Formats: sequence, structure tokens, C-alpha cells
Amino acid sequence: MVATVIHGIDRSTTEETELLRVRVVKGERLGKRDLFGVVSPYCVVRLEKADGEQIDEITLEKKKK
Repeated sequence: MVATVIHGIDRSTTEETELLRVRVVKGERLGKRDLFGVVSPYCVVRLEKADGEQIDEITLEKKKK
């Protein structure tokens, strides 16, 4: 079983929390390929409060198959 990593949550919090799952289904306007013809796509996911205050940010690279 794969361990789930939860970003942005202080594990000692007593506040009610919910889990948000994000799936990236499409990429557009990706950067150009490097000398070897490879593109290294990534996604930046930011978790913000309603007032815009940033709680957490993570950069995810493409999953290796």
C-alpha cells in the first residue's frame, strides 16, 4: 500500500478538516524539448485560504511509468 502524503495540514490541529484530491488531466503550452527531445512537465499546486493567504505549495513532476 502506498503511503498518502497530506500537504498543508498541521497534524496537531483540532480544527475540522477535509481531504481534497487533485488530478491533472491535461497540459497545454508545455516548454520546449531539451537536447535529447525530452520535456519535463510539472504542476504547481497552491492551497490558499479564501482571503488569498497561501497555506502550502507543492511542485509535482510527471509520474514515471
